[in-house]
Amino acid sequence: MIWFVVYYIAVIIYTIVLIVLKRPSAFLQFLILVSVPFAGILLVAALVWKGRDATALPEWLIRREQVPETDWLVPDKEKEKNIVPFTDALYLNSSVLRRQLLIDMLKKQQHVRQDVLKQALQNDDSETAHYAAVAIQKSKSDTMRAIQKLEEQVKQTPEDIVLLYELKNELMSAIELEFIDEVTQHQLRQRYLQVLWEIVTLAPTRDFKIYQEIVVQKELLGEVDEELDQLSEDVHTYFPGTEEAYLLSMKIAYLRKNQMMLQSVLSNLRASSIQLSPAGLEKLRFWM
Repeated sequence: MIWFVVYYIAVIIYTIVLIVLKRPSAFLQFLILVSVPFAGILLVAALVWKGRDATALPEWLIRREQVPETDWLVPDKEKEKNIVPFTDALYLNSSVLRRQLLIDMLKKQQHVRQDVLKQALQNDDSETAHYAAVAIQKSKSDTMRAIQKLEEQVKQTPEDIVLLYELKNELMSAIELEFIDEVTQHQLRQRYLQVLWEIVTLAPTRDFKIYQEIVVQKELLGEVDEELDQLSEDVHTYFPGTEEAYLLSMKIAYLRKNQMMLQSVLSNLRASSIQLSPAGLEKLRFWM
């Protein structure tokens, strides 16, 4: 009998707590506990557990409530970037998706990377290869039109050094295209070299790298001739007492297979007060 008294007192206390907490199922739980002594505890426990499971927030929503809403609404640009490189995506995805990836890229990017186009052109999907071929032709046409436009401007103002630099850069972009024939590439390289000479003629002390580029291009064209001998003298005239001038002269002597010139440059270098950098010393060891 004493257990029933304790039980009902506990039920009353429990019900009061539910009412204070404003639980909607307080009255229902009270009726169950009163109607079914002791066993009602199990029924109420099952009822409470079921209700909690039904009203519980999903885990993803709980996580969302723990962070500012803007973190969910505004995408993180770094995280939104493709993890898989585009060139890999062309191989890893279906032909439909590969084609769509390339189309999207062509729509959004003004200049398409040559390596991407090359892999797309070699793709086994005919439509993907077709779009790549169209993009290649567009890239060639755009570059050639830009060169033609700059050439016309240079004719009007041949002493505009800024225009010459723009033409130089555009010509190099065309030379680096992988899908032009050798004859066209050779012609572009010849014009590129000519523009380099025009730049050093107009502004001989402006940029030493132009002299270095002239040597590189003449070597590529197989034109290692007397012009380089004059260039070797010019760099010492316009950039006297510099490490770069001596190193370039040594390279010219090496390309020209002129041992006398090389020894003369080395003697002048020893007599100068120039302290070569580590990179310069490495080059000197090579020429010697």
